[in-house]
Amino acid sequence: MTDEDRSYLEGRGILPEVIARCRSVKKWQKLSHTAHVNLPGVNRYGSGLNNPADGILIAIPGIGGYLTNLRLNVPLDLNRKYSAISSANRGLKPNLEDGGTPFGIFFPENWTDFTHIGICEGPEYKAPSAAQRLNFPVVGFEGAAGMTTIKRYPARLKQIEDYVKEQLCKLTKNEYLKLSSVWQSTMMSFATFLTGQTTKDTQTEYSFPVQISAQFAFKMLGVCLFPTMNGQKIGTIFTESKKLLKEWSTPSSFGTKEPTPTEPSDTLPPSHSRKFSSPFRFCLIPDAGMEKNSSVMGFYTKTLKAIESQGYLVDVADWG
Repeated sequence: MTDEDRSYLEGRGILPEVIARCRSVKKWQKLSHTAHVNLPGVNRYGSGLNNPADGILIAIPGIGGYLTNLRLNVPLDLNRKYSAISSANRGLKPNLEDGGTPFGIFFPENWTDFTHIGICEGPEYKAPSAAQRLNFPVVGFEGAAGMTTIKRYPARLKQIEDYVKEQLCKLTKNEYLKLSSVWQSTMMSFATFLTGQTTKDTQTEYSFPVQISAQFAFKMLGVCLFPTMNGQKIGTIFTESKKLLKEWSTPSSFGTKEPTPTEPSDTLPPSHSRKFSSPFRFCLIPDAGMEKNSSVMGFYTKTLKAIESQGYLVDVADWG
């Protein structure tokens, strides 16, 4: 990246982790390695990009970590300050398979909030910056109007949720490995609190904590799975586990089971009281520009209503 572009981004307060994803490019940028010709924005030979001006190139990762499109930021050109690089002459526009405009999904380096998925405009800088600051995944759409496409493509929310769950499971597995020595030294007590059994055979009978329901597992993540990350002690883990088991069963196979309606829980997210159950809330992160443009608020309202109509709970957060 050129010193000029780096200074521009630093002057805007863009985080170093986000700047590291950006590259300075010249008009019709040549590539040192051939790129796949089916990626919109790449020329027909795979040897260069179709960027019509000098600027800052940002690759946008989508579901599965695959690139959804290449964005070009031309700071001094207000007419195309942010735009997608296209290969429209070859019929390759940066659209998703369902025909909608692409969006990006960004994960924080320090993921500590396991109950929210953020949504905001700005897949170039705003969404990845929000993820780093708020410590939960954030989905970035192309402008406030882009967020309203959730209403036309309702399957997207479930796709996003499933992808975040997948990444969370990978993180969970890694943390289990890191804390394996801790688990081994406390296994008997942990199994005792989970099952309510106090026999001397507990440690032998349960070489690993009994399998639990998916929702219970996700709740455990946010409350007590990472004692080294949130300062909680092992004793707190046992206490919280005991509380949660009043509302959740522990089936023999890893699956889900809703708490009975007669036993409401104040320890579970409100979404679990609905017929539709998700471990996440979708959290809208408004842009400061809404104060200057009243129409933006209308887009936000439509987006929140579209999310709620699919059974999800919503929340609102600032940029942290």
